[in-house]
Amino acid sequence: MSALRCFFDFLNMGGLINWSPPRFVRLRRLRRIVPRVLTEKQMRLLLSAARNLHERTMIEVLYGTGARTGEVRSMRVEDVDLEARRIRVLGKCGYRYILFPRAISGYLRRYIGKRRSGYLFVARSLSRRLNLISTPNGAWRSYFYEYDPAMKRTHRVPWYVPKREGLTYDQALRRLKRDTPNPIRDLTIGKKPLACVTVRWVVMRIGLKVGLHVHPQLLRHTFATHLLDHGADIRMIQEMLGHVSVGTTQKYAHVSMNQVQKVLDKCHPRNL
Repeated sequence: MSALRCFFDFLNMGGLINWSPPRFVRLRRLRRIVPRVLTEKQMRLLLSAARNLHERTMIEVLYGTGARTGEVRSMRVEDVDLEARRIRVLGKCGYRYILFPRAISGYLRRYIGKRRSGYLFVARSLSRRLNLISTPNGAWRSYFYEYDPAMKRTHRVPWYVPKREGLTYDQALRRLKRDTPNPIRDLTIGKKPLACVTVRWVVMRIGLKVGLHVHPQLLRHTFATHLLDHGADIRMIQEMLGHVSVGTTQKYAHVSMNQVQKVLDKCHPRNL
């Protein structure tokens, strides 16, 4: 509807029409959706299902900081302060600091190891399977991937061997392997950031092992709700989540019924 209003306003200002029909349409109020969260028991089960240090550290950071997926993938080793227990991240409104609990320090220290720079979370494997295809005219074609540090993304490079060279399948495959850049040699650890879909897939895969449908945003909701359950102030949660408006954080007050029940039992005169 917003796009239609802008389009018809443009036509109206250009003199093609005399009025804007979308301006007379009244939109329905959006229904408030209460986010789903995990219980503390489910969260402990999810943490125990991580199969290696890479997965455990990622889950601990997502749940322990409430960071967004984009903030997690852009975390850098040099921005992690283990002593002050904070990480400098690039959020929606610029750089900010996020804090993490003391229990996460050990996982971060072991995961970082001797690294001093680069992205915090790195890909587990930088190699891809090579696909060699024979064309109808007898040539060989394929592709491989190269990482462009200037664009900070991986792009596909086409590969082709004409028929006149007369290569067999094994010869063409050896040529392809020779022409393909070595990702371990050309791309040092921590130079390439993880994709958002990779972070999401890691979380979902761990959740499926214990029968839970989990995604990074759900861990962010769970982080805020558990803080509220244990008595955290809504303004402090707003600061931890990086919300500009406290109204965005208020939705977690509708989720945390445990905290509402505690306030009712403590303050209502019938319970005194």
